[in-house]
Amino acid sequence: MKVGILAEGRTDQAVISNILRACGVDSSAIIYLRPQVDETDKHNPANTRTFGGWSYVKKDCEEKTEIEKFFSIAGNDLLIIHLDSAEADDFPVDRPPKTSRHYCAALSARIIERIWDWLHTGGKPRGPEEIYAFAIAIEEIDAWVMTLYNETDTHDSAKPKEKLQRLLTKKGLSSEESFDNFDRLTRDFRKSNTLQRVAKNNASLAAFVSALKEATHRSA
Repeated sequence: MKVGILAEGRTDQAVISNILRACGVDSSAIIYLRPQVDETDKHNPANTRTFGGWSYVKKDCEEKTEIEKFFSIAGNDLLIIHLDSAEADDFPVDRPPKTSRHYCAALSARIIERIWDWLHTGGKPRGPEEIYAFAIAIEEIDAWVMTLYNETDTHDSAKPKEKLQRLLTKKGLSSEESFDNFDRLTRDFRKSNTLQRVAKNNASLAAFVSALKEATHRSA
C-alpha cells in the first residue's frame, strides 16, 4: 500500500507521516504530492509542485491531474488531504458558533464538504480504488503537536503556532518550521499507544486517527 499526502506545507507532511507510521505505514510507502521536494529544481519559479498553502491544495483538488495520476498507479491506495481551519473563511466555509460543544466536529465536516466540492465527485470517491482520509486540523496542526508536550485540551486553541513556539522554547527545543525539525518533534506519534493517549486531548487529531485507521483497514 502506498499513501499520498496532499498538504499545505512540509511541516504538516512530517506530522502526518509520523501518525501514518503508528498505523503501520512505512516511510518508503509515503508519497508527497504537495508540496514536493525537488532539490535540483526548487528554485525554478515554473516548478509550482514545490509550493504549499491551502490555495494550491484547492487547485490540485479542482484540477485533479496529480490525484488521477496517483490513483492510476497500482498499489497507490490512499490519499490524505490536509487543511488547517485557520483559513476556513477563505475556502469559504461558514464557521459554526464557537460556543457549540460540537464546534470542532461541525467545522471539520464543513471543510471536508468543501473539499468534496473542489473534487467534483458528488461527495464520494469515483470508485472503490480511491480511498481518502482528511487531515483537518482545527486552527493549525501545531495544536496536534502540542499534545505531545503535556498540553491538554488543545481542541480549539487560539494561535496554536505561537503557543507551540513558546512551549518549545521553554523546553529548549527548536521551533524551526522545517520537515526535519517537525519530524523530530513528533516522532513519538509513531508509537501507537502514545498516539491514542494524546489524541484524546485534541478532537481533530482524534478524528483523523479514527479516519486513518478505517482507511488503512479498507486498503489492506
